Amino acid sequence: MFRRKTILTTLFSLLILCALFSLVYSQTNPLEEGIRQFQAENYEEALESLKIAKAQNPESALVAYFLGLTLRQMGEIRASIEEFKRAVTLQPPVIEAYFDLIELLLTLDNLKEAQFWLAKAEGEKVRPAQVSFLKGLLHLREGKIDKAIIAFEEAKKLDPTLEQAANL
Repeated sequence: MFRRKTILTTLFSLLILCALFSLVYSQTNPLEEGIRQFQAENYEEALESLKIAKAQNPESALVAYFLGLTLRQMGEIRASIEEFKRAVTLQPPVIEAYFDLIELLLTLDNLKEAQFWLAKAEGEKVRPAQVSFLKGLLHLREGKIDKAIIAFEEAKKLDPTLEQAANL
């Protein structure tokens, strides 16, 4: 009788532990949910999930990157820029964020800051062809046509797929 109770108690405890374990691990990770909602173009829902993910893991560059993407889609450009800055400065950085950050800064005519981030990306040898292309755009905005042409030629040489865009 005692042995039967012990076995039943143990089995019941294991059942409860399995149920709790299943419940904890079946809940959606807020980052994964945010990415899923972003990809489905449900930006409000993505934002909510990503805010939770940021609260849980404020040092995640990936969370910052997807927050930046989501905020940009929602028209929150300045907030988006701040998240992209976090995405490139947290460890490990999200390399793609450099290009989103620089493009937004160029769009806002914040040429000095765009130049700063371009220099950082170039110094870290992040996708030299794309950096060179963006440098060409920066020089165009500055009215430095000769430097822009050199940068675009370099971009085309490094990555032939950029030829059409660089030629424009």
